[in-house]
Amino acid sequence: SHATLINALVSLGFSASARGDLDDAEQALRTARALAERIGDRAGTATASLCLGHVARGHGRYEEAAALYSDAGRMFAELGHDQGVTWAQQDLGMLAAERGDLAKAERLLRESLRRSRDINYSWAQAWAAWGLGTVLLRRGVVDEASRLFGEALTMYDTLEDRRGVAQCLEAFAEVAAMRASYHS
Repeated sequence: SHATLINALVSLGFSASARGDLDDAEQALRTARALAERIGDRAGTATASLCLGHVARGHGRYEEAAALYSDAGRMFAELGHDQGVTWAQQDLGMLAAERGDLAKAERLLRESLRRSRDINYSWAQAWAAWGLGTVLLRRGVVDEASRLFGEALTMYDTLEDRRGVAQCLEAFAEVAAMRASYHS
């Protein structure tokens, strides 16, 4: 069926993107999105758009990434797909952080974290807590950042996500370094 093909292409694109093969990822995801649009599959279109945002971001095409994330978030909201909205907000937040707009990043990541807690979506909650913690750490809000890293670490451990656990341990090292520099 078309839906199965769209899902397979999105999975292929997501995997290629995770491996750093952005060109193959982009090709698979553009094909998935075109097919989803052609058959009127709004969820498939939104998912492919969200993943294409990662590819655009990886290529340094930040305006395009922001537009893709925003479009995906709007489509997910229209569909009542709270998990998709949560990821779109988080991706927009992390993009804003990468671009140096920490106030916007904090606002978007707080909303993503709130939303992921409300719907009890552990994966997104862990990522949003870690992402918000990194933004707050950059802003010098060390205690709240540390609490968020602890929340993320607990969730990553429960989810058996070793990469997430490693990210949190690395973040705790940054917290310790900041606290040591404050006391010297």
